[in-house]
Amino acid sequence: MTLELAARMQTGLLPPDTALMEGWETAYHFRPARIVSGDYFDLISDGKGGMFFVLADVAGKGIGAAMLTASLRAVFRTLIPTADCVGVLLERANRLFCESAMSGQYATLVFGHVRSSGKVELTNAGHLPVLIARDSGVEILESTDLPFGMFCSQQFTVQSTNLQPGDTLVLYTDGISETQNAVGEEFGLQQLREFIGAQKLREPCEVIRNCRQLLDGFRGDVERFDDETLLAIQFAPATYTKEIQQQAYA
Repeated sequence: MTLELAARMQTGLLPPDTALMEGWETAYHFRPARIVSGDYFDLISDGKGGMFFVLADVAGKGIGAAMLTASLRAVFRTLIPTADCVGVLLERANRLFCESAMSGQYATLVFGHVRSSGKVELTNAGHLPVLIARDSGVEILESTDLPFGMFCSQQFTVQSTNLQPGDTLVLYTDGISETQNAVGEEFGLQQLREFIGAQKLREPCEVIRNCRQLLDGFRGDVERFDDETLLAIQFAPATYTKEIQQQAYA
């Protein structure tokens, strides 16, 4: 398989730029450092007005890492229809991944479920903190577990919270937070949190666009060395969407 073909296949497996799921607004930025990426994310409807989401950063680079992302996608898409318990699903996925992966292969990963009510259940397996942009500020959900795929019998901690209309979940890989400028300074988690806090109640597509512009300006002409993925999921039930439309035309 050529790298160009692998890249086309990987891009073809991504969700639409703005996945259309009633009650939710989503947008993302996905940019490999080279031809293929070791980052993976997906959005999958639960058929009940909510969705499952996953974002992972696979250890390694190149075609090997890209193949692992395809394997992860297949595992999650196979298992999600079988149960709706986040912890149980991730434990099953972890066992399947461990049984098929080579020694030393793992991923940092966030996997979760948002319900039509706004309730969120997620696990953070060794990944960067999940950010929730609220009208009152930014909530941070830190990692509580080892990376996905480290041990076949691994168990995962489920964290829960509730979204209010307009609240936005923000997930990202270290290619975002570790972006460097010409003097070797990293963009950093603190600056990312402050940026996300300033974007509260904005539509996800606007949050993603503004973040890309900020990162590109910070980086300047410095070459990128890591894959970049940024995902925004906003709780936008019909009543909230109607209110926003009325404000726009007032």
